[in-house]
Amino acid sequence: MTKRIAIISNGPSAWMFSDARREDYDAVIGVNGRVARFVCDWWCFVDWSTFAEVKPINHPKLFIAQNAIDKLHSFVPERVGELTNYELLIQNQITLPPFPDNMPKWNSYSGLPALVLAWHLGAKEIHVFGADMSGNLDHDGLPGASRHEVRWNRELAIWFQITQALRNLNVMVWRILP
Repeated sequence: MTKRIAIISNGPSAWMFSDARREDYDAVIGVNGRVARFVCDWWCFVDWSTFAEVKPINHPKLFIAQNAIDKLHSFVPERVGELTNYELLIQNQITLPPFPDNMPKWNSYSGLPALVLAWHLGAKEIHVFGADMSGNLDHDGLPGASRHEVRWNRELAIWFQITQALRNLNVMVWRILP
């Protein structure tokens, strides 16, 4: 059986994922604030402030960088104890797919680690909803300061390198857009 994983990312087209379709997937990975809207098995984010500001509707496992944990300790130490309520998978604790030597950091943006997590979980098919990588809207539908063309060009370049590495491993990645 093909292990199918859905990723619900930041862009407006994330609405194309339906909870009714959840049963089509072995796991659902939510990026940033999507866990506040969809029941997810995993939660990926890069910025420590996401953990401090977003309240998931269920209790997903966390796939985060040690850097985010360290910053949480520094900036909101009163919330650090909440991490013990979650199952954590630290990004530098997994084996990575063979990436090109010249590839920028694969975990520079929150949606990219979700692809790597899906592969780590054994996905053979990954459906990504909300990876629009255009416009200026954030996951909450409001304009975001970090949502601009320069950022999208950088993220897309890394996205293509990650997805090519996964294709070389016979993992199909489908970016679901309207």
